[in-house]
Amino acid sequence: MKTNRLLEKQVIETYASLLLEVAQGEKRVVEDLKQLEFAHDIIAEHAQLREAIESRMLPAKSRHALIEDVFQGSVSPEVKDVLAIMAERRDTDYIKRVADVYRKMAEDKLNLIITEVPTAVPMDDELRARVTHQLSKQFGKAVHLEEVVDPSIMGGVIVNAQGKRMDASIATQLAHARNVLSKTVSTGGDA
Repeated sequence: MKTNRLLEKQVIETYASLLLEVAQGEKRVVEDLKQLEFAHDIIAEHAQLREAIESRMLPAKSRHALIEDVFQGSVSPEVKDVLAIMAERRDTDYIKRVADVYRKMAEDKLNLIITEVPTAVPMDDELRARVTHQLSKQFGKAVHLEEVVDPSIMGGVIVNAQGKRMDASIATQLAHARNVLSKTVSTGGDA
């Protein structure tokens, strides 16, 4: 287990900046971020894979080859190469943090906000333009929306951007109404 936090931070920033530099050249900044997050999820969900690429028993070349095999065709060559290097060095436990730092570096360098926007149904062009315009106006930056359909929010939209959460979903509004009504009823509010 790595104990030097400053060294960890430097390693994470090195991976993130290396990937960002290559991704910019390939014009794949946002796509590579999504693929890095995808790779993190795959590794997190598969304990045997995670154990193999962190194993001290498996030689570095074998860990590299394992990543090559697992992610061949599902991530860009630059993401796969960074993941393979991380596997060689048994640094794959940093993937989530590398993705977070990569996102921040990309947003700063490109004066951009990359945000996931869950909606109950796919956005139409008008809603997409309104959300993009509103976020761009609020943050003073270009906006890249990652649209996600989530029927559980029932309607409306949720935006997470630069540490701020704006929740205009019907599910949240109903939960708030339920909460207000339950307090009113339980305290014997005016009827």
